[in-house]
Amino acid sequence: MSTISADGSSYQVFATITPLGSGYLSVRATPCVEGLRDAALLLYRAVRPEERKLREQGISARDASASGAQLLTGLLADAGFANYEEFIWQALPAEVRQRRALGARLPDRVGATGVMPDVLAAARVIDTELDGWLERTVHLQAAAAGIVEALPQVKQSLAGVEEAIDDVLAATGSTAGTMPIMLTVSVWASMLADVGGSLRAVVDELDALRTDSARTAFRLALARVHNDTVGQFAAEIIDEGGATAESAMAIRHLSDALREGVAETELLVAATSDHATALEERIGEVRDLLFMLTQLIDGWEAMVLERSDEVATRLLPEVVRHNQRTVEDVAVLDGLVRSCATIALPLNTAQVGAQIARINDLVGPSEGAAAG
Repeated sequence: MSTISADGSSYQVFATITPLGSGYLSVRATPCVEGLRDAALLLYRAVRPEERKLREQGISARDASASGAQLLTGLLADAGFANYEEFIWQALPAEVRQRRALGARLPDRVGATGVMPDVLAAARVIDTELDGWLERTVHLQAAAAGIVEALPQVKQSLAGVEEAIDDVLAATGSTAGTMPIMLTVSVWASMLADVGGSLRAVVDELDALRTDSARTAFRLALARVHNDTVGQFAAEIIDEGGATAESAMAIRHLSDALREGVAETELLVAATSDHATALEERIGEVRDLLFMLTQLIDGWEAMVLERSDEVATRLLPEVVRHNQRTVEDVAVLDGLVRSCATIALPLNTAQVGAQIARINDLVGPSEGAAAG
């Protein structure tokens, strides 16, 4: 966002605004991702004049804002984002990663005395835990991306099987449903619908998992912002020789926001874990169906050879080839899904919760809602 300094000049900040109690907590920092900053400013320059024009026409601030939000949604859609939420789910983690890449770390005040060194120590423990959670989320998102990349090949292989079966049925004409050999093929064709249904369920669970993992990455990035700011406040208080009521209250508001964020993250990770388990079950259904269908193909192949059916003998190799390819592709997909399920385990937040409680005990109770 753009803001005005005391001397009237404008400057940009990356602001995170979090609901807290009956108010909001705002944390501002210098933007680190230039491309993201430039893109945000372009959006701002496109939307803000539209809102001002509507206000000048007598439109209420609420309606002008709604119109601006609609315009923003359209601009984000043009940039490949489904909605504003999807944009911020990517923007904040990218910004926080870049801050770390540029060397941003919690300050160190070795030898300091009083309460604030203990606050800083607690923030360091939380920081270490967040590192592990963030790393796991990155691995989960990479595994999910691998599944997304593998799915088109599975669908293509399955389509090849369907086409080969259709060729067999078309070549046999009206007798397809009555000949023993072709009866097996008809059963195979009907079972393909079940495979397709299970594969669609895989896609649905995968979409839900990716959404929740993106939200988790956002929440963890926000937790890092709040925890880093706790550490910065604590270091400043140490450097200035003591805490004011205002600075202590700021730390308390930040730790309260951190506590609420960790609780929500825990729920998101639990939901992601459930999606990963369901995803594993759905791909298991696909795998089991393909096993049964392969057995049918094996029986059909033996029947074709025994009866010396010319049409079936000619078309059989294509059916077998496409089926084998599908089985192999699903095996790859199965491995990726199992990897997701291994990563997507519920969080143990006990250590972080204990450190947040410690910070709150050190700085005292909060009073009222947070301020910007």
